[in-house]
Amino acid sequence: MSKSERNVNLDHHIPSASLLSYVDYNKVPKSEEAQLHKKDNLEYRDFLPDDSGLSIWERLRKPEFQRATNSWEDDKILNLIRTLRANQVIPGVILWLNTKTGHIFVLDGAHRLSVIRAWIVNDWGDSKAALEYGFVEDIEVEAACRIRARIEEEIGSYQSSIDAGKRFKKLVDESKNPSDYLDLKTEALGKFMYNLNTAFRIPIQWVTGDYRTAEDSFININTGGTPLSDQEVLFLKKRRSPVARAISGIAANGTKPTLWLKYKDECDKLSRDLYSIMLAPSDSALPERVADYPLCRSEKQKNFERYLFLQNIFSISMFGETGEDKLDKVLAEYADEEDNNLVADKTIEALQRSKQMISHVHGNLSQSLGLYPAFYFYTNKGLYKDLLLFLFLAWFSVGSTEEILHRKIKFSMARDLFEEVWMIGKDSLVQYFGRKGAGPSRITNKHVETIGQLIDFTFEAKEKSLSSFDVLDNFLKDIDPKVYADFLKQYKQERGKPFGRFSEATKLHSEFLSLFYNGTPCCSLCGGRVLLGSHQIDHRQKRSKGGTNSYKNAEPVHPFCNNHKDKLEGLRKSSANYNVLQQIGFQVPRSKTSSTAITQLDLGFPNVN
Repeated sequence: MSKSERNVNLDHHIPSASLLSYVDYNKVPKSEEAQLHKKDNLEYRDFLPDDSGLSIWERLRKPEFQRATNSWEDDKILNLIRTLRANQVIPGVILWLNTKTGHIFVLDGAHRLSVIRAWIVNDWGDSKAALEYGFVEDIEVEAACRIRARIEEEIGSYQSSIDAGKRFKKLVDESKNPSDYLDLKTEALGKFMYNLNTAFRIPIQWVTGDYRTAEDSFININTGGTPLSDQEVLFLKKRRSPVARAISGIAANGTKPTLWLKYKDECDKLSRDLYSIMLAPSDSALPERVADYPLCRSEKQKNFERYLFLQNIFSISMFGETGEDKLDKVLAEYADEEDNNLVADKTIEALQRSKQMISHVHGNLSQSLGLYPAFYFYTNKGLYKDLLLFLFLAWFSVGSTEEILHRKIKFSMARDLFEEVWMIGKDSLVQYFGRKGAGPSRITNKHVETIGQLIDFTFEAKEKSLSSFDVLDNFLKDIDPKVYADFLKQYKQERGKPFGRFSEATKLHSEFLSLFYNGTPCCSLCGGRVLLGSHQIDHRQKRSKGGTNSYKNAEPVHPFCNNHKDKLEGLRKSSANYNVLQQIGFQVPRSKTSSTAITQLDLGFPNVN
C-alpha cells in the first residue's frame, strides 16, 4: 500500500459508547452477571445479520475512548481472513457487560471482530450503515473498493464462499467426491464454509467488576501487545476534561454529540469547522500546486497523532507554548469536575479560543493576516512542519488584545521584506530550532520569541533599506554560528551554477521564488503576498474620492491590513504617528522598501567571499 493510500475505516461495525450508563459511575453495579451468561465463545452465527436486533452482535460496543477501528493495513486484514479460512486459531477477545444497559463492551479484539463482520456482510466502510454512523470520506470509499477487490482475488468473498459451500454440500449429500467436480479453489472455499458452523470459535474472557475495573482493564490491556503511548494513556484518564472532549469532537468531525454536555449545535459546528481547517486536508492527496497547500498537513492522519496535534493546538491557545507539563495540564483541567454545566462552558470556550487563535493567521475574518501556508509552514522541499505553524500561531495570538494588535501592525509594516527573509532563511531556522531542542510538543516562550526577534531585525532593516540577505547575515550570525556557517556554505555551493545543475532543493526553492515574488498578487497595503481565500477586496481608488465598485477598481488585500488600512497608511506617512509608535516599542521605517522580482537564476544575494 502506498503512502498516499489510507486504511479502511470499520469504526461503524461496533459503535462507540460510554462505559457508564449514568454520570455517577459509582452507581453502576458490578457485572458478575456476565458469568451467568455461560457464553464462552463467539460463534459463526453471532456475526450473521439478524433483523430482530436481539443478537449478541447488536449489543457489542467499543469504549468511547478506544482508538478508531481504522489502523489495520490491507495485508493485516487479509492475513486474518486467511487464518479464518484455514480454520486456525483466532486470538480471544475480552468483554465487559454493563448490567444497566445490557451493552457488551469489547475491551480487546474490536478490530478482529470488525474485520470478520465486514467480510461476512461485505461492508468495508462504504455502506449506508457507515454513512449513517458518521462521515465517510472519498479516500475511505477508495480504500473499501481496494480491499474488496483484493479479497475477491486472493481469498474469495463471503458470497462466493457461500455459493461454493452450497455446491460442496450438494455433492456430499449426493455421495459424490467434490474433488471430481470442483476446481481446487472452489473445493477449498466450499469445504471451509461447510465446516464453518462447527469449526468457528473465538474464546471470550469476561472482565467482572464495576466500571473502574473495566476502565483499568482496558488501559492495562493496551499497554501490552500493541501498547498505548504515555500520551494516549493520559488522554484516556483525562478524557472527561473540556479539552479532551473538544479534541475528540474535532477528530470525529462533529459526529459524536454525546461528548457535549450542553451547546450541542454550537460545539458540533465548531468541531466541523476546525476539522475542515486542520484535519481534512490530510485525508486527501497533497495538491500538486504549492499555491494550494493547506494550512495543516500530516502523513499519519488516522491514528492518535491527530489527537496529539490537536492537544498541541489547545496548549498554545491556553498557554502560548507546548511541552510535557503544558500538555498534561491542558488535559487535566476540570477532568474530575462534577459540575456538568461548568465542564460544558469550558468545553465550548476551548473550541472558540482555538478557532479564534487560528483566525489570526488563516481565513478572511477582519483579524486574519492571511498567511500563505506553502510559504510559511512548509520547507523549501515542500515538507510541512507543525513546528512552524505552532510558532506563528503563538506569536500572533498570545497576549492581551493590545499586545496582539501591536505585533500584527509591526509585522504588517515589514511584511514584504520579511517574506523575502523567511523564504530564503526558513530552512536554516528549522535547523536552528532543531539544534535548540524545539519540536511540536516542545515549544517554549524562548522559541516563540525567536520569531519575534526575526521580525524585529526585519523591521529595523527596512528603515535602513537593507536587503533580505543583510537581515539573515546579521540574525543567524548572532543566534547560532553553526547554522550561520551552514547557511553561507550552502549559498556558496549553489550561487552562480547553471539552473540545470541546481540541486532538487534549489529547484524547489526557485519555484517558491517565482511563485511568491513573480506570480502571486501582492497586498497594496503591506506588500506581502495574498492567499486567495484568506483575503478581502479593497478599492484601488477610495469611494470617497470617486472610486467605483467596478472589478477594475478592486484588488485583494489581507483582511487585517484592510481593517487597519488608515492606521497603517498613517504610520508610514506621518512623523507624528512615527513618534507615537516608537513609544510603544516600534521602529517605523520612514519609507517603504520595494520588493524586486527574484528570478530563478539569482537569489538576489551579494557576493560572499
